[in-house]
Amino acid sequence: MIVGITGSIASGKSTVARIFEILGYKVFYADNEAKKLYADSVVAQKINEAVASDLVDPSNPDYKKIGNFLFSSAGNSKIITDILYPFLTRRLKEWTDKHNESKLLFVEAAMLFESGWKSLVDMTICVHCSQDMRFDRVKHRNGENADAFIKRAKYQMNDDEKVRLADYVIYNEHSPLLPQVFLFLNKYDDYCRLKDVSSNND
Repeated sequence: MIVGITGSIASGKSTVARIFEILGYKVFYADNEAKKLYADSVVAQKINEAVASDLVDPSNPDYKKIGNFLFSSAGNSKIITDILYPFLTRRLKEWTDKHNESKLLFVEAAMLFESGWKSLVDMTICVHCSQDMRFDRVKHRNGENADAFIKRAKYQMNDDEKVRLADYVIYNEHSPLLPQVFLFLNKYDDYCRLKDVSSNND
């Protein structure tokens, strides 16, 4: 089973993903893999041709420069994601094939729903917390101002919609994460047992 982990900026989705990894599960970090793709000469060339500039230097990608372009308009965001995600999807499929012996795999992706990756996973977890707390986390983490935070957040699906679409929600505000992670794993075990019973009765 492949489980997608998503959430808005600074919701704590990467922290939840790392907890699963510490517990011994394999995790595919989509944002990290996307950054690696900027160092691919084919990807860089496609982006530079699409934006008619030398935005991406594959020998030394400037992630701040790329981010400023990406989050400056909906059109720019679409240009980058339309080029990046077919390559990223291929990497995800290669990764899942490589680990197909694992009963439970996790995919951490901020744009899980926006990119259409929901169809590539069997179950989804949304990590949720309030916008005020997310802004405080971003501010303390990298000093990002309110305008930059809002600009980046507006190109992602809002929290309420992500919660509505998700199969499971982990709340990262006033509730400890670890008990919620274990609760999810218990529910997964229950699901597998019910599935096994159903298969045996067929």
